[in-house]
Amino acid sequence: MIRVELRDAMHKSLFGVALALGLTGSACQQPSAAPAAANAIDPALAGFVLSDLPSDVPNRCYLDFGGKVAIVGYAVEPAGITSPGTHVKLTLYWRSMGSLGPGWGLFTHLLLPRQPHRLLDSAGPLRKLVPAEGGGQRQALGPSEWQPGKVYVDQLDFDIPLNVRTPEVTIVAGVWRDALHVVAAGQSEDPKLALPGLRLPVLSGPADDMQRGIVLHLQTGLPERSPALAPVTRPAGLPGPAAAKPHGQNDANGAH
Repeated sequence: MIRVELRDAMHKSLFGVALALGLTGSACQQPSAAPAAANAIDPALAGFVLSDLPSDVPNRCYLDFGGKVAIVGYAVEPAGITSPGTHVKLTLYWRSMGSLGPGWGLFTHLLLPRQPHRLLDSAGPLRKLVPAEGGGQRQALGPSEWQPGKVYVDQLDFDIPLNVRTPEVTIVAGVWRDALHVVAAGQSEDPKLALPGLRLPVLSGPADDMQRGIVLHLQTGLPERSPALAPVTRPAGLPGPAAAKPHGQNDANGAH
């Protein structure tokens, strides 16, 4: 959560002091070292950062999220039927197209018809949760740390649930950040002021109405289940057909 303190009077005062001391921006200022530090990544993750999309990526696509990042390809193993219980390896290739502020992360959902979706948000090297500055956690190399122009290799491993009963399941993905709280100076937090979590809009490519890009459909090899038949309603007092009895079974008041 981000706390925004509304302190206009203090800001004006500090601006006046900065102006008097000549601390406002000028063309002669030396560049800060902060951007270089922000671009530094864990050496263990350097192999997941590419200068371009590899030519051997089997599936190319284009899902544009807010003009900032895009999924430009993917690979999936196995490439054929993924029956219930199958272990799936999915690799998403993301291209950074513009800088994002802090707090943005990747999400991926496994959509199962007639079941709650499964979250894959912290799976894989890029999404491993690490401590964040100021407390909390962040993804090890999320889109807030990406460098525009680079391609990021996002590896995910998951299992198709054993209780799936449909011919296909769907993988969706996107970019999100946590809720933002706006609090006036000297006041306590009001839960009703919490803005909902944000997702970058899908500007290009297939998507659903929840700003989730549709990456692919996985075939389970199961047949389509016929819809359950509605029970027959009979008028009150009208007897139904006699139930068939197993061979050798008689009514309780009949012959043995």
